[in-house]
Amino acid sequence: MLESAPKEADVTYTPSSDEDQCDCEKIIDLAGKLCDDAQDLSHGPMLHKVIALTIIKRLAIWHQHTGEIQLDDDSDMASAWIRDAGKLQASMQILQSVSLGDDDFTCPED
Repeated sequence: MLESAPKEADVTYTPSSDEDQCDCEKIIDLAGKLCDDAQDLSHGPMLHKVIALTIIKRLAIWHQHTGEIQLDDDSDMASAWIRDAGKLQASMQILQSVSLGDDDFTCPED
């Protein structure tokens, strides 16, 4: 299965200029391609759920860290970053509670 996985170079998006960084269509297309690749590598939605949880967790950590830095700098924006980290944590818990069946190891037991 790993032999058929796309190579990192095949899925890397490197903007060539500041203008490309704002190109929403390219980012949306890349996200779609990555989802298609995940579907090709697995059967069913479990890999997609784990990827989504991983992304949300990383976003929450990034927001929390940024908020802490802002707090150290005495910035008015610190609470907004930390509040958003909490929203991301809540969304992660909601997604974890959505069961994909008996084999869903991410779903807490009732």
